[in-house]
Order: sequence, then C-alpha cells, then structure tokens
Amino acid sequence: MRRLKDWVRVCLFRDAPLCALHQKFRQYLQLQKKNWPFMKYDVGYFYQGWERLKISGIRRTEERFSQYEVEEILRELRKQRAQIEVLDVGANVGFFALNLAPYVTHIDAVEVNPYLVKIGEEAARYLGISNVKYHKTDFTQFHSDKQYDLIIALACYSTDDSKINIELREYFERLYHLLKSGGVLLFESHNKDVNNPHFFQVIDSLNDLFIKRKEKFFKNSILRGGKRYFYVFEKKD
Repeated sequence: MRRLKDWVRVCLFRDAPLCALHQKFRQYLQLQKKNWPFMKYDVGYFYQGWERLKISGIRRTEERFSQYEVEEILRELRKQRAQIEVLDVGANVGFFALNLAPYVTHIDAVEVNPYLVKIGEEAARYLGISNVKYHKTDFTQFHSDKQYDLIIALACYSTDDSKINIELREYFERLYHLLKSGGVLLFESHNKDVNNPHFFQVIDSLNDLFIKRKEKFFKNSILRGGKRYFYVFEKKD
C-alpha cells in the first residue's frame, strides 16, 4: 500500500526527476529481493521513510529527528567544536544521515546491505549532498583512523536474521573508542530490549565509559517500529 501511495504522489503527479529516482530505488529493491539472502525489513520496501523524497517508510526520518532532539544536541556540540564529524552505524538507506548532512562537516555511514547503500548513494547524488560517505561493511569489520564528535547507533547492534550479532557491552566499547573526548553517542534500543533484564544490566554498567545525559522511552504510537529506549551518552575522559 505504501509503495503504491508513493508511486501515485510522485509519478502520477508528474514529478519526472523524482519519479526517475523512485524507479532506480525500485530496481535496487528488486535486486535485493533476488540476491540478498538475509532479512529484508518491511517485506522489501523501505524501513526508513523521508518525506523530502516522498518515501513512506516504517520509521519517518523527520519524526525521529524531532523526537531525538537532534538539533538541540548539535547546538550543544557546536559550543565546544567548530567542526562535527559523524559516524552513522547501521545506516540502512542513510536517510537519517542525509537529513543530518546540512548540519555537520562529514558523515561516515556504515551499512552491510549493498542494495541499501546503492539507494543511499543515489539519493545523495539526486540531492547534491557530498559530505556523506557510505561504507559497505559490517560494523564489526569497520575500521577508522579517526574519531568522531557524534555517533548515531539506532537499533542496530543486532539484526533479526543474526547477520549482525555483537555482544552489547562489546558494542558499546567499540563505540567508545571511536568517539572523541567529550563526544556524544545517540543510542536506540531494539524493540526486543524493552523486557530484557540483560539489556538494562549492560546500560547500568556503562558508567566507566559514558555519562548518561538523557533517557527517553518511546511507545508504538510515538515512533513506529515498536517500543524503544533512547539514550544520549557523553564519552568520559
């Protein structure tokens, strides 16, 4: 239904350039369906939505951006540093990263699914966004010589098909080493974590790595995709 809705409001109403982009997206989704043996979120359509491109995903980028109070977080970061380097872990198609791009210096977007990476790169070209670089790799295999002012890690430390499955404490330690001193981590839980005692034990054990600046709980009605916990962490020196 969402796929048809997007086609109608873009192609039927004769937005030719955007319609051509949607057609490229559909080609990559078809290739994903044919060739990608792992889980395809939302039955092969878009997990991330972005109204700017008229894509109706399960989770709307603009809504998440607002609920996470990203602009406020960026304002605080700018008080401490002139440039903001960002790492987006598990970027999916990268709509969140592309929405963030005008506010920051550079974004490295890490995503293991090559078809989602292709969609993100097409979207960046269409919008003329040049400060987002996609890395087609598993986060556990990602290596960087630099550290980041801001890391975004939204519901991505494991996948339902176990393609990615890293122990949570180890995951936070990797994020810690990739952050600059005083850097900020935006972390969102999986829906399955809400009733998982181990998840909260790990969160409570992070005092040696981070200062917890904010904690929020989102119900289904606020952000689609299940109940989630959201945290803002600051790296300890």
